[in-house]
Amino acid sequence: MDWLVTALHGLRKGDGEGRHALVRAYAEGRRPTGIPEEAAAILIRHAPVAAVMSDFNRTFQRRSRHTPYPLEAIRRLGGLHGS
Repeated sequence: MDWLVTALHGLRKGDGEGRHALVRAYAEGRRPTGIPEEAAAILIRHAPVAAVMSDFNRTFQRRSRHTPYPLEAIRRLGGLHGS
């Protein structure tokens, strides 16, 4: 997801905060603009799970290696089926 947001919005590779903000905005319902409709549909569909995973990765890397995997949050979003 990060590479797609970076490429479509002309962000620099090092602009993690900008990517995170866009993915979070899309996860919260903002519609992507100025990009092909097919790409916007991909971002809309996958942004909620990408935002949860991004939050997990940031917390895991920056705060604690004991951060629990967000399995229930992903399940609530419908991003993981079964057990």
